[in-house]
Amino acid sequence: MHTTTVRISGVRIRGRTALWNGLAVLLFLLLIFGLLLHTVVDWDMSFHGMPLGEALWAGTNRRATVAVAVLGVLLLAVVAALAAGAPRSRARREVRVGPAGIELVARPAGWYRGRRAMLPWENVQLVSAPRAVFAESAGTSVHRASREVLDLYLFRGVEGLPDFARAAAVDGTPLDGLHAPAVRVRIGGAGNRLAASVRELAAAVDAARPGLFYRGTAVDQWFTPSVTGGEAAGTAPTVDAPAGYALPGAVWLDFRTPPLRTFGTLAGLVLLAAACYPPIHLLSRTDGGILAGLVGLVLMVPFLVGVCGALFSVLVLPRALARIGILVDPDGLVLVEKRPWRLRGLVRGRIPWGDVQAIVARGSAVLGVHGVKRAQERPVVDVYLRGDTAFRRLGVGLPVEVTRQGGADSARVRELVGFPAVRLRLVPSLGGGPRTGGEDLADQGPGPVRLPGARSRSALHAARPDLCHGFGDRGATGS
Repeated sequence: MHTTTVRISGVRIRGRTALWNGLAVLLFLLLIFGLLLHTVVDWDMSFHGMPLGEALWAGTNRRATVAVAVLGVLLLAVVAALAAGAPRSRARREVRVGPAGIELVARPAGWYRGRRAMLPWENVQLVSAPRAVFAESAGTSVHRASREVLDLYLFRGVEGLPDFARAAAVDGTPLDGLHAPAVRVRIGGAGNRLAASVRELAAAVDAARPGLFYRGTAVDQWFTPSVTGGEAAGTAPTVDAPAGYALPGAVWLDFRTPPLRTFGTLAGLVLLAAACYPPIHLLSRTDGGILAGLVGLVLMVPFLVGVCGALFSVLVLPRALARIGILVDPDGLVLVEKRPWRLRGLVRGRIPWGDVQAIVARGSAVLGVHGVKRAQERPVVDVYLRGDTAFRRLGVGLPVEVTRQGGADSARVRELVGFPAVRLRLVPSLGGGPRTGGEDLADQGPGPVRLPGARSRSALHAARPDLCHGFGDRGATGS
């Protein structure tokens, strides 16, 4: 077995970005105060005949001189810190995957001595390829992004890890098959370049030891290892819908926004406008001059926000209170969503149980309902449908992501599902209503049992336990 070397790029040194930002701020302030000091000192020397030293320390010039001196010292300190860390930031980082194990290396550069850690294969009990959420900066804004990482679970700790890998103790069993206590070494971080290096590293580890990769369903995996001996690709199962349904009746999972929250927002906007109107009316009837006029203009801003917001809330009230959710019955699933670009109206999409291949519960780094800035680690439920399913998502409003997949996204899914397939990803924790409840799924009155959307995971497991996988795994968050 040959040795594969993977170069690690895009590593961000902690604190170095803050130093560069501080350098820019200090340069700007030094330029402003320096120009000011130069102007007043030149005036005193030209028109009052003062020597340079006396002009710098005369009257009001003293404060500007002290400020420029302090800014200069701080600027030199920041430059010295950046220069001291320059060899470390420019050091070559790489991972060598060979017959003895995985070697993590940060090569020496300048006065940086480098770091080196060896992870022998006998110390590696499991390799997982989840996604993690990192804060990334783009210009002046900071957002949260989901990036690929590689987690190496070791039997014992290791010393000398480079800065692109971090070790953490694992006391529980976040993954089935993991022997605790263990040490997790995570390789990866923020940025596209580092994520690309992690993807290349995963392929190198797979070429050397594919059997070490995690093949359960507790955590969403972005890398699918090679097929090992005794492992076969899955085929679409034949589902007997009436026989497989384990509940006596239907279940309605309510994902609508709680009405109390909707009406509370409307009441808050009305109160804001009502609180701003009396002082605005009083100021308009008095002759208070420019100051009173400015105060009135300032109060007009929240008043208009309250009035316009209340009118808009009333306009979209039917859409906000629409009864969206998922109906689980003996025939399958029915997704009830809002009609796009309409204030009223619902659309329904039915998924018969015959189209469902598997239902997999796992932890995943997903995007929140507000987009990439709200990326976070959450438990998800993946419903895998046949590739030729007639289901089409026609509405909006549910925390559901529908994607067509040509291949498996993990080793365990490859055994359960035949591809191509359609994956319907549901994020139960983004459902409306309380996350806990004492409702009994077997307690059938007239109509379906009503549950909050946060309980969709337990409802699906109770309805079709024969199709569910990973619902008993620990570590739903995948952290």
